[in-house]
Amino acid sequence: MLQTKSNYYVISRFRNVLFGIAIWSIMIFHFAEDKIRYCGSDSWIVKILNQGVIGVEIFLFLSGLGLYFSMKKNSSLLSFFKKRFVRILVPVLLTLPMFWFLYELVFQNKPDRFWPNVTLFSFFADGNAQFWFIAAILFLYLLFPLLFWFFELPNKLSEKWREPVKLLQMLLLIGCVILAVNAIEAFWPEFYKNTNIALTRIPVFIAGVYFGHLVYEKKKVNWIFTVLMLLVLGIKTYYTVAEPFIRHRYLDAVTAIALCYFLSLFLQAIHQNWLNRFFGFFGGMSLELYIIHVSIRSMCNMKKYFVTYIPWHYLVILGFSILYAWVVKTAGDKISDFLLKPRRLKQPQGKK
Repeated sequence: MLQTKSNYYVISRFRNVLFGIAIWSIMIFHFAEDKIRYCGSDSWIVKILNQGVIGVEIFLFLSGLGLYFSMKKNSSLLSFFKKRFVRILVPVLLTLPMFWFLYELVFQNKPDRFWPNVTLFSFFADGNAQFWFIAAILFLYLLFPLLFWFFELPNKLSEKWREPVKLLQMLLLIGCVILAVNAIEAFWPEFYKNTNIALTRIPVFIAGVYFGHLVYEKKKVNWIFTVLMLLVLGIKTYYTVAEPFIRHRYLDAVTAIALCYFLSLFLQAIHQNWLNRFFGFFGGMSLELYIIHVSIRSMCNMKKYFVTYIPWHYLVILGFSILYAWVVKTAGDKISDFLLKPRRLKQPQGKK
């Protein structure tokens, strides 16, 4: 079968850069979202910026891909869970309790909502989606070992059948998830209303795990894949123009895959180290920046210290978010490194 000259590993080369692009697209989307919500803006610029929400799909796709790499390097489940949960819970614990203390206790005097929000229980029970991504990624971390095991099963087959079976596995699994989500919507509408922002994005994470093996093994890109991804971008462009304010999350999932691939090829072609360093810097603290940006934006929308749909106000919010995220990232890395550092057992005196 005809192949292109590139292979899927190009995505891994620019994975951190893509994370940086994703967090910037999300923060730009938040500006557009507030512009639409509070001003009713329907300018074509706002319509385009509103598509920045696809950065979330890019996040989840790259997360699934990265987890596959981690598990291939170290198959110990204990080590996997310890490293992953420390890396995510440290920045969460450094930021969320403080935010909810100010938001619920200081500003609104609602102490009964503090613990449900800190524990993320309110997302499932009440649909409080401010930090839905944290709840979703923790669940997906728990789910990942099963997905990894599932996609590794065909490795026992001959090379001729291995790839077709893995592709079929991905398509069937995503189909089952979509059916399950539709069933939840039909029979448990309240829960679906609260959590659909996360449920409808599970397929893109599954796709990330599947693509993990293509990237890890440096598989050649089939020309059919390239053509399909170009077609997807064309369809997404059409819907962006025709229905700019309607979410098509499953289409966004496939679009995220296409963007990761074509952006990686573009970054490889232009070979601009300064651009890679710029977005790579933000990609390295994308989780911290997401948490803090959402926190500051939420408080500004409530107290109106800064108006999030006025450009220069939003630039101030971005600047403070970046500075605060860097501080949390620096402190969090030191704490995480300490917690993950191997401990040597002390030997009894007199023994060598």
